[in-house]
Amino acid sequence: HLGRHSAMGCGACCASGAPQQRYKGNLRPNGKGLENGTVADDSGKAGVVKNGQDWDGTPTANCDSVPQEEAVPVPLQSPSPLPIVGEGDRRVSGPRPVDRAKVRAVLRQGPGSARIEAWSSMTQTLAAFQAGYPDFLRQRPSAEVHERIVRDLPRTYFAGGPLDAAGQQRLQNLLQAYAASDDAIGYCQGMNFLASFLLEECGNEELAFGLLAAVMHEYNARGLFAQGTPLSQQYLYVFRRLLQCVLPDTYGVLEELSVPCELFALKWFLSLFSLSLPRPVALRVWDLVFSDGLQMLLFVGAAVFKLMHPILAAAEDAETPVAVLNSLPVGCEKFLGPDVYAGAETVVAEARALADQAAAGHVLDDLIQDWRNNCPRDRKLLDDLDTAAAA
Repeated sequence: HLGRHSAMGCGACCASGAPQQRYKGNLRPNGKGLENGTVADDSGKAGVVKNGQDWDGTPTANCDSVPQEEAVPVPLQSPSPLPIVGEGDRRVSGPRPVDRAKVRAVLRQGPGSARIEAWSSMTQTLAAFQAGYPDFLRQRPSAEVHERIVRDLPRTYFAGGPLDAAGQQRLQNLLQAYAASDDAIGYCQGMNFLASFLLEECGNEELAFGLLAAVMHEYNARGLFAQGTPLSQQYLYVFRRLLQCVLPDTYGVLEELSVPCELFALKWFLSLFSLSLPRPVALRVWDLVFSDGLQMLLFVGAAVFKLMHPILAAAEDAETPVAVLNSLPVGCEKFLGPDVYAGAETVVAEARALADQAAAGHVLDDLIQDWRNNCPRDRKLLDDLDTAAAA
Protein backbone atom coordinates (compact mmCIF):
# COMPACT_ATOMS: atom_id res chain seq x y z
CA HIS A 1 0.00 0.00 0.00
CA LEU A 2 1.43 3.36 -0.93
CA GLY A 3 0.04 5.06 2.15
CA ARG A 4 0.73 2.27 4.58
CA HIS A 5 4.14 1.40 3.19
CA SER A 6 5.40 4.95 2.86
CA ALA A 7 4.13 6.42 6.08
CA MET A 8 4.45 3.42 8.34
CA GLY A 9 7.08 1.23 6.75
CA CYS A 10 5.40 -2.05 5.91
CA GLY A 11 4.33 -3.03 9.40
CA ALA A 12 0.68 -2.52 8.57
CA CYS A 13 0.59 -4.96 5.71
CA CYS A 14 3.82 -6.96 5.78
CA ALA A 15 4.87 -9.53 8.30
CA SER A 16 8.51 -10.22 8.97
CA GLY A 17 9.73 -12.89 11.29
CA ALA A 18 12.69 -10.89 12.61
CA PRO A 19 14.03 -7.35 12.30
CA GLN A 20 17.34 -8.50 10.83
CA GLN A 21 17.75 -10.22 7.50
CA ARG A 22 18.78 -13.85 7.78
CA TYR A 23 18.91 -16.53 5.12
CA LYS A 24 18.28 -20.05 6.29
CA GLY A 25 19.78 -23.22 4.94
CA ASN A 26 22.98 -21.47 3.86
CA LEU A 27 21.13 -19.81 0.99
CA ARG A 28 22.70 -16.41 0.51
CA PRO A 29 21.95 -15.28 -3.05
CA ASN A 30 23.49 -11.99 -4.01
CA GLY A 31 21.24 -9.06 -4.83
CA LYS A 32 21.61 -5.64 -6.36
CA GLY A 33 19.29 -2.74 -7.03
CA LEU A 34 17.92 -1.89 -10.44
CA GLU A 35 20.69 0.56 -11.09
CA ASN A 36 23.29 -2.19 -10.61
CA GLY A 37 21.70 -4.59 -13.07
CA THR A 38 18.92 -7.09 -12.69
CA VAL A 39 19.68 -9.98 -14.99
CA ALA A 40 19.98 -13.13 -12.92
CA ASP A 41 22.94 -14.67 -14.67
CA ASP A 42 25.01 -11.56 -13.99
CA SER A 43 24.90 -12.54 -10.29
CA GLY A 44 22.15 -10.01 -9.93
CA LYS A 45 20.69 -9.49 -7.63
CA ALA A 46 2.75 1.17 -2.69
CA GLY A 47 -1.91 1.02 -3.83
CA VAL A 48 -3.83 3.35 -1.88
CA VAL A 49 -6.03 1.97 0.87
CA LYS A 50 -9.33 3.69 0.38
CA ASN A 51 -12.93 2.91 1.29
CA GLY A 52 -12.01 -0.41 2.89
CA GLN A 53 -10.17 -1.80 -0.10
CA ASP A 54 -6.69 -3.23 -0.48
CA TRP A 55 -4.32 -2.42 -3.33
CA ASP A 56 -5.86 -5.09 -5.57
CA GLY A 57 -9.35 -3.64 -5.08
CA THR A 58 -10.67 -6.42 -2.85
CA PRO A 59 -12.43 -5.59 0.42
CA THR A 60 -10.27 -5.73 3.49
CA ALA A 61 -11.09 -8.46 5.97
CA ASN A 62 -10.56 -8.73 9.68
CA CYS A 63 -8.48 -11.60 10.91
CA ASP A 64 -8.69 -11.23 14.65
CA SER A 65 -8.24 -14.86 15.46
CA VAL A 66 -6.94 -17.36 12.96
CA PRO A 67 -5.75 -20.61 14.48
CA GLN A 68 -2.22 -21.48 13.48
CA GLU A 69 -1.91 -24.99 12.17
CA GLU A 70 0.89 -27.09 10.86
CA ALA A 71 1.30 -26.88 7.10
CA VAL A 72 -0.51 -29.76 5.45
CA PRO A 73 1.73 -30.98 2.66
CA VAL A 74 -0.12 -31.59 -0.56
CA PRO A 75 1.27 -34.51 -2.55
CA LEU A 76 3.75 -33.05 -4.97
CA GLN A 77 3.55 -33.87 -8.63
CA SER A 78 6.82 -34.64 -10.35
CA PRO A 79 7.96 -32.01 -12.82
CA SER A 80 7.05 -32.95 -16.35
CA PRO A 81 10.05 -34.49 -18.14
CA LEU A 82 10.49 -31.62 -20.57
CA PRO A 83 14.10 -30.97 -21.55
CA ILE A 84 16.01 -27.93 -20.47
CA VAL A 85 16.53 -25.68 -23.46
CA GLY A 86 19.75 -26.79 -25.11
CA GLU A 87 20.27 -29.66 -22.65
CA GLY A 88 18.40 -32.59 -24.15
CA ASP A 89 17.68 -35.06 -21.35
CA ARG A 90 18.34 -32.85 -18.31
CA ARG A 91 15.49 -32.18 -15.88
CA VAL A 92 14.40 -28.92 -14.25
CA SER A 93 15.86 -29.84 -10.87
CA GLY A 94 19.16 -31.22 -12.19
CA PRO A 95 22.42 -29.51 -13.15
CA ARG A 96 21.93 -26.97 -15.88
CA PRO A 97 25.14 -25.95 -17.65
CA VAL A 98 23.26 -24.05 -20.33
CA ASP A 99 24.03 -21.26 -22.74
CA ARG A 100 22.03 -18.45 -21.14
CA ALA A 101 22.43 -16.22 -24.17
CA LYS A 102 20.66 -18.88 -26.22
CA VAL A 103 17.95 -19.32 -23.60
CA ARG A 104 17.49 -15.56 -23.41
CA ALA A 105 16.94 -15.46 -27.17
CA VAL A 106 14.35 -18.23 -26.86
CA LEU A 107 12.53 -16.33 -24.12
CA ARG A 108 12.45 -13.16 -26.16
CA GLN A 109 10.98 -14.99 -29.13
CA GLY A 110 8.54 -17.04 -27.05
CA PRO A 111 9.48 -20.36 -25.42
CA GLY A 112 6.18 -22.16 -25.96
CA SER A 113 6.01 -25.48 -24.10
CA ALA A 114 9.60 -25.07 -22.87
CA ARG A 115 8.73 -21.99 -20.79
CA ILE A 116 9.34 -23.46 -17.34
CA GLU A 117 12.60 -25.02 -18.45
CA ALA A 118 13.71 -21.72 -19.94
CA TRP A 119 12.80 -19.77 -16.79
CA SER A 120 14.61 -22.36 -14.69
CA SER A 121 17.69 -22.18 -16.88
CA MET A 122 18.04 -18.47 -16.22
CA THR A 123 18.31 -18.95 -12.45
CA GLN A 124 21.27 -19.91 -10.29
CA THR A 125 19.54 -20.70 -6.97
CA LEU A 126 16.59 -22.81 -8.14
CA ALA A 127 18.00 -26.21 -7.20
CA ALA A 128 19.11 -25.05 -3.74
CA PHE A 129 15.72 -23.55 -2.94
CA GLN A 130 13.88 -26.59 -4.27
CA ALA A 131 16.01 -28.87 -2.09
CA GLY A 132 15.29 -26.72 0.96
CA TYR A 133 11.52 -26.58 0.43
CA PRO A 134 10.59 -29.55 2.70
CA ASP A 135 12.60 -28.07 5.57
CA PHE A 136 11.10 -24.61 5.14
CA LEU A 137 7.63 -26.14 4.94
CA ARG A 138 8.08 -27.81 8.34
CA GLN A 139 8.89 -24.53 10.06
CA ARG A 140 6.07 -22.73 11.81
CA PRO A 141 5.68 -19.06 10.83
CA SER A 142 4.88 -16.43 13.42
CA ALA A 143 1.22 -15.94 14.29
CA GLU A 144 1.27 -12.60 12.48
CA VAL A 145 2.66 -14.06 9.27
CA HIS A 146 0.22 -16.97 9.46
CA GLU A 147 -2.76 -14.64 9.91
CA ARG A 148 -1.81 -12.44 7.00
CA ILE A 149 -1.30 -15.38 4.67
CA VAL A 150 -4.56 -17.07 5.66
CA ARG A 151 -6.47 -13.81 5.26
CA ASP A 152 -5.30 -13.45 1.66
CA LEU A 153 -5.91 -17.04 0.54
CA PRO A 154 -9.61 -16.70 -0.36
CA ARG A 155 -8.89 -13.39 -2.09
CA THR A 156 -6.31 -14.88 -4.45
CA TYR A 157 -7.75 -15.40 -7.90
CA PHE A 158 -7.05 -15.44 -11.59
CA ALA A 159 -9.14 -15.80 -14.70
CA GLY A 160 -10.47 -19.12 -13.44
CA GLY A 161 -11.88 -17.51 -10.31
CA PRO A 162 -11.00 -18.05 -6.64
CA LEU A 163 -8.77 -20.94 -5.66
CA ASP A 164 -10.47 -24.07 -4.37
CA ALA A 165 -9.60 -25.59 -0.98
CA ALA A 166 -6.76 -27.68 -2.37
CA GLY A 167 -5.35 -24.72 -4.26
CA GLN A 168 -5.51 -22.56 -1.15
CA GLN A 169 -3.66 -25.21 0.85
CA ARG A 170 -0.89 -25.43 -1.71
CA LEU A 171 -0.63 -21.65 -1.82
CA GLN A 172 -0.51 -21.48 1.98
CA ASN A 173 2.28 -24.06 2.00
CA LEU A 174 4.32 -22.12 -0.53
CA LEU A 175 3.88 -18.74 1.15
CA GLN A 176 4.64 -20.05 4.62
CA ALA A 177 7.74 -21.82 3.30
CA TYR A 178 8.92 -18.63 1.63
CA ALA A 179 8.35 -16.61 4.80
CA ALA A 180 10.43 -19.19 6.68
CA SER A 181 13.22 -18.89 4.11
CA ASP A 182 13.41 -15.09 4.18
CA ASP A 183 13.01 -13.51 7.61
CA ALA A 184 13.66 -9.99 6.32
CA ILE A 185 10.63 -10.04 4.02
CA GLY A 186 8.35 -12.63 5.60
CA TYR A 187 5.05 -12.16 3.82
CA CYS A 188 3.55 -9.08 2.21
CA GLN A 189 0.26 -8.78 0.37
CA GLY A 190 0.88 -9.16 -3.34
CA MET A 191 3.28 -12.06 -2.98
CA ASN A 192 0.22 -14.34 -2.96
CA PHE A 193 -0.49 -13.46 -6.58
CA LEU A 194 3.08 -14.15 -7.68
CA ALA A 195 3.03 -17.50 -5.87
CA SER A 196 -0.37 -18.52 -7.25
CA PHE A 197 0.67 -17.54 -10.78
CA LEU A 198 3.72 -19.78 -10.51
CA LEU A 199 1.79 -22.64 -8.93
CA GLU A 200 -0.68 -22.62 -11.78
CA GLU A 201 2.09 -22.59 -14.38
CA CYS A 202 4.49 -25.07 -12.71
CA GLY A 203 2.02 -27.63 -11.42
CA ASN A 204 3.94 -28.45 -8.23
CA GLU A 205 4.94 -26.65 -5.07
CA GLU A 206 8.69 -27.30 -5.03
CA LEU A 207 9.31 -25.89 -8.50
CA ALA A 208 6.98 -22.93 -7.91
CA PHE A 209 8.78 -22.21 -4.63
CA GLY A 210 12.18 -22.33 -6.32
CA LEU A 211 11.11 -19.93 -9.06
CA LEU A 212 9.41 -17.58 -6.57
CA ALA A 213 12.62 -17.45 -4.54
CA ALA A 214 14.63 -16.81 -7.71
CA VAL A 215 12.34 -13.95 -8.74
CA MET A 216 12.59 -12.46 -5.28
CA HIS A 217 16.35 -12.85 -4.78
CA GLU A 218 18.00 -13.01 -8.19
CA TYR A 219 15.60 -10.64 -9.94
CA ASN A 220 15.32 -8.29 -6.95
CA ALA A 221 11.56 -8.41 -6.47
CA ARG A 222 12.22 -8.40 -2.70
CA GLY A 223 12.68 -4.64 -3.01
CA LEU A 224 9.04 -4.31 -4.06
CA PHE A 225 7.89 -5.83 -0.77
CA ALA A 226 10.62 -4.95 1.75
CA GLN A 227 10.02 -2.48 4.55
CA GLY A 228 9.33 0.90 2.98
CA THR A 229 8.96 -0.74 -0.46
CA PRO A 230 12.03 1.09 -1.80
CA LEU A 231 12.02 -0.53 -5.23
CA SER A 232 8.29 0.16 -5.65
CA GLN A 233 8.99 3.80 -4.84
CA GLN A 234 11.87 3.86 -7.32
CA TYR A 235 9.74 2.36 -10.06
CA LEU A 236 6.88 4.79 -9.48
CA TYR A 237 9.27 7.76 -9.49
CA VAL A 238 10.97 6.57 -12.66
CA PHE A 239 7.85 5.42 -14.49
CA ARG A 240 6.13 8.79 -15.00
CA ARG A 241 9.40 10.41 -16.03
CA LEU A 242 10.13 7.51 -18.37
CA LEU A 243 6.80 8.09 -20.09
CA GLN A 244 7.70 11.75 -20.47
CA CYS A 245 11.02 10.84 -22.10
CA VAL A 246 10.06 8.01 -24.46
CA LEU A 247 6.36 8.74 -25.07
CA PRO A 248 5.99 12.53 -24.81
CA ASP A 249 2.70 12.67 -26.74
CA THR A 250 1.08 9.96 -24.63
CA TYR A 251 2.47 11.54 -21.47
CA GLY A 252 0.98 14.89 -22.49
CA VAL A 253 -2.49 13.37 -22.91
CA LEU A 254 -2.22 11.58 -19.55
CA GLU A 255 -1.30 14.88 -17.90
CA GLU A 256 -4.09 16.77 -19.66
CA LEU A 257 -6.68 14.17 -18.60
CA SER A 258 -5.20 13.83 -15.09
CA VAL A 259 -5.09 10.04 -15.36
CA PRO A 260 -3.50 8.68 -12.15
CA CYS A 261 -1.16 6.34 -14.03
CA GLU A 262 1.00 5.58 -10.95
CA LEU A 263 -1.89 3.97 -9.11
CA PHE A 264 -2.42 1.50 -11.94
CA ALA A 265 1.32 1.02 -12.46
CA LEU A 266 1.73 0.08 -8.80
CA LYS A 267 -0.66 -2.83 -9.13
CA TRP A 268 1.07 -3.86 -12.35
CA PHE A 269 4.51 -3.88 -10.78
CA LEU A 270 3.60 -5.62 -7.51
CA SER A 271 1.88 -8.46 -9.36
CA LEU A 272 4.34 -8.52 -12.30
CA PHE A 273 1.26 -7.92 -14.47
CA SER A 274 -0.23 -11.28 -13.49
CA LEU A 275 -3.48 -9.56 -12.41
CA SER A 276 -3.82 -6.94 -15.13
CA LEU A 277 -3.10 -8.69 -18.42
CA PRO A 278 -4.65 -11.84 -19.91
CA ARG A 279 -2.64 -14.88 -18.92
CA PRO A 280 -0.97 -15.42 -22.35
CA VAL A 281 0.17 -11.78 -22.26
CA ALA A 282 1.29 -11.98 -18.62
CA LEU A 283 3.33 -15.10 -19.39
CA ARG A 284 5.16 -13.24 -22.13
CA VAL A 285 5.82 -10.40 -19.68
CA TRP A 286 7.38 -12.93 -17.29
CA ASP A 287 9.47 -14.22 -20.22
CA LEU A 288 10.83 -10.68 -20.59
CA VAL A 289 11.57 -10.46 -16.87
CA PHE A 290 13.50 -13.73 -16.91
CA SER A 291 15.37 -12.77 -20.08
CA ASP A 292 16.10 -9.09 -19.46
CA GLY A 293 15.42 -8.34 -15.80
CA LEU A 294 12.75 -6.88 -13.57
CA GLN A 295 13.17 -3.40 -15.05
CA MET A 296 11.25 -4.64 -18.10
CA LEU A 297 8.11 -4.07 -16.03
CA LEU A 298 8.65 -0.34 -16.59
CA PHE A 299 8.73 -0.77 -20.35
CA VAL A 300 5.74 -3.12 -20.40
CA GLY A 301 3.80 -0.47 -18.49
CA ALA A 302 4.91 2.16 -20.98
CA ALA A 303 3.89 -0.15 -23.84
CA VAL A 304 0.40 -0.49 -22.37
CA PHE A 305 -0.05 3.27 -22.32
CA LYS A 306 1.39 3.58 -25.83
CA LEU A 307 -1.10 1.03 -27.14
CA MET A 308 -3.86 2.89 -25.29
CA HIS A 309 -2.92 6.20 -26.93
CA PRO A 310 -5.89 6.22 -29.38
CA ILE A 311 -8.27 5.73 -26.44
CA LEU A 312 -6.54 8.47 -24.49
CA ALA A 313 -6.49 10.88 -27.41
CA ALA A 314 -10.21 10.41 -28.09
CA ALA A 315 -11.24 10.87 -24.45
CA GLU A 316 -12.72 14.13 -23.21
CA ASP A 317 -11.86 13.41 -19.61
CA ALA A 318 -10.24 10.72 -17.46
CA GLU A 319 -13.43 8.69 -17.07
CA THR A 320 -13.07 6.55 -20.20
CA PRO A 321 -9.38 5.63 -19.89
CA VAL A 322 -9.73 5.03 -16.15
CA ALA A 323 -12.69 2.74 -16.84
CA VAL A 324 -10.58 0.76 -19.32
CA LEU A 325 -7.68 0.53 -16.87
CA ASN A 326 -10.01 -0.56 -14.07
CA SER A 327 -11.47 -3.27 -16.32
CA LEU A 328 -8.14 -4.99 -17.01
CA PRO A 329 -7.49 -7.71 -17.99
CA VAL A 330 -10.88 -7.89 -19.72
CA GLY A 331 -10.51 -4.37 -21.07
CA CYS A 332 -7.28 -5.26 -22.87
CA GLU A 333 -9.32 -6.21 -25.91
CA LYS A 334 -10.03 -2.52 -26.45
CA PHE A 335 -6.39 -1.82 -27.30
CA LEU A 336 -4.89 -5.26 -28.01
CA GLY A 337 -7.66 -6.63 -30.21
CA PRO A 338 -9.52 -9.95 -29.93
CA ASP A 339 -6.49 -12.19 -30.60
CA VAL A 340 -4.82 -12.39 -27.20
CA TYR A 341 -1.76 -14.24 -28.51
CA ALA A 342 -1.12 -11.67 -31.20
CA GLY A 343 -1.70 -9.01 -28.57
CA ALA A 344 0.91 -10.62 -26.34
CA GLU A 345 3.53 -10.36 -29.06
CA THR A 346 2.54 -6.76 -29.70
CA VAL A 347 3.11 -5.88 -26.05
CA VAL A 348 6.49 -7.65 -26.05
CA ALA A 349 7.60 -5.95 -29.26
CA GLU A 350 6.58 -2.51 -28.03
CA ALA A 351 8.22 -3.02 -24.63
CA ARG A 352 11.49 -4.15 -26.18
CA ALA A 353 11.46 -1.25 -28.64
CA LEU A 354 10.94 1.23 -25.80
CA ALA A 355 13.71 -0.43 -23.79
CA ASP A 356 16.08 -0.13 -26.75
CA GLN A 357 15.09 3.51 -27.20
CA ALA A 358 15.77 4.24 -23.54
CA ALA A 359 19.07 2.36 -23.59
CA ALA A 360 20.31 4.33 -26.60
CA GLY A 361 19.96 7.56 -24.65
CA HIS A 362 20.90 6.16 -21.23
CA VAL A 363 17.47 7.35 -20.13
CA LEU A 364 16.91 4.73 -17.45
CA ASP A 365 20.33 5.21 -15.85
CA ASP A 366 19.78 8.97 -15.71
CA LEU A 367 16.30 8.62 -14.19
CA ILE A 368 17.53 6.21 -11.55
CA GLN A 369 20.37 8.54 -10.63
CA ASP A 370 17.83 11.35 -10.38
CA TRP A 371 15.79 9.19 -8.00
CA ARG A 372 18.88 8.46 -5.92
CA ASN A 373 19.65 12.17 -5.67
CA ASN A 374 16.13 13.23 -4.76
CA CYS A 375 14.90 10.35 -2.59
CA PRO A 376 17.64 9.70 -0.02
CA ARG A 377 15.39 7.82 2.42
CA ASP A 378 14.22 5.27 -0.15
CA ARG A 379 17.72 5.08 -1.62
CA LYS A 380 19.13 4.15 1.78
CA LEU A 381 16.45 1.50 2.31
CA LEU A 382 17.26 -0.09 -1.04
CA ASP A 383 21.01 0.16 -0.50
CA ASP A 384 20.70 -1.40 2.94
CA LEU A 385 18.63 -4.25 1.49
CA ASP A 386 21.27 -4.85 -1.17
CA THR A 387 24.10 -4.69 1.35
CA ALA A 388 22.41 -7.19 3.68
CA ALA A 389 21.76 -9.56 0.77
CA ALA A 390 25.35 -9.34 -0.44
CA ALA A 391 26.65 -10.04 3.07
